[in-house]
Amino acid sequence: LAAPLGESMRRASETTLTTLKIANIPRRCGKEELLEAIKAAGFADAYDFFYLPLGPQSKKNHGYAFINFGDNATTERFARAFSGYPLRAKVLDVTPAPLQGLARNLENFAT
Repeated sequence: LAAPLGESMRRASETTLTTLKIANIPRRCGKEELLEAIKAAGFADAYDFFYLPLGPQSKKNHGYAFINFGDNATTERFARAFSGYPLRAKVLDVTPAPLQGLARNLENFAT
């Protein structure tokens, strides 16, 4: 992997890596705006899980989201595309998520 993704991405790519954490999301950025950027970059049908937690009263996001893909190659392409991606006045940071895989994320984030 490219150096800008950092050591954690390189280590994670040696195993199955399908879930990423997108951090540094502007708090007023809505789900639709972020998903539109993902769609515009060519990943509209590539992911099977997306979670952007919102504050219960403020309805603002917490500054991070999780996204899962079906394979390592797509995950790595997304990480390259969105690491350093400018969104409003911030720059996104993409790293491997603590939980990997669709099943583990669905189990953890089920409401």
